[in-house]
Amino acid sequence: MEKIYSTKLITVRSGASVKTALDIMAEHRIRHLPVVNNAKEIVGMLSIQDLQTATKFQDKPVDLFASYPVEYVQEQQSLSSVAFLMLDKKISSVLVVNEDEAVGIITTDDLLFHLATSLEEKEKPQLTAVQKSLVTVGEICRRLSEAGI
Repeated sequence: MEKIYSTKLITVRSGASVKTALDIMAEHRIRHLPVVNNAKEIVGMLSIQDLQTATKFQDKPVDLFASYPVEYVQEQQSLSSVAFLMLDKKISSVLVVNEDEAVGIITTDDLLFHLATSLEEKEKPQLTAVQKSLVTVGEICRRLSEAGI
């Protein structure tokens, strides 16, 4: 898998309040937040959508709103398999693991950004050898003027 995923994994502790999770998401401008236990094992995943319905329960623990189980993909998996997994499970993020350690998170935004930049590259006009050798009328006039013609 190309390194299109976020490698800075920001988490929230199990038992933390919904308000704490919302503050972390706002501070880091993220929409997905893994929930970790005291052993720093990932035990759930929060999305901003999970918490939108919980705004009136800001003092409640995040565990009540987190999704279980958390989906993981191996770092060497293809992007297409990750995209199909997310489509199949109807989820907007998965954790990226290397062996047993979470090394990042990939979201639908990451996949869309990658798709958009790939399409942009393909849509750029490619100059042919003839087009590369074409000179503008202004350039021809400048050259003729320099030659005294």
